[in-house]
Amino acid sequence: MNQSDEIRRLGIERPQGGTPTKVILITESGYLILVKSFTDDLSWQVQRQNQRREVSEMQEKRLKRWMKELLSSKGLNPENYHYIRHTSEELVIIHRYSTKPRVIRLEV
Repeated sequence: MNQSDEIRRLGIERPQGGTPTKVILITESGYLILVKSFTDDLSWQVQRQNQRREVSEMQEKRLKRWMKELLSSKGLNPENYHYIRHTSEELVIIHRYSTKPRVIRLEV
């Protein structure tokens, strides 16, 4: 980015004051692609965080699919409920217009 008015609007300043004449912005996904080739400790830390996030997102998708199937089988609209937690014995959800959690017992 080399337009000083755009840089100023983003609030980017030099440590010694003033607006830089040019700024290179890297998106999170672009940074993650770059650090794959790095071998320093920070790069490995970023890669581990990224991997944990990807695994967490996959688990969340799987859980949502499982939860939607269960709620539908109970005659409930899955779009109206938010996941709170679950154990092997129960699923705790809350209706989007309620403050009271609902517990669904799971068959073990």
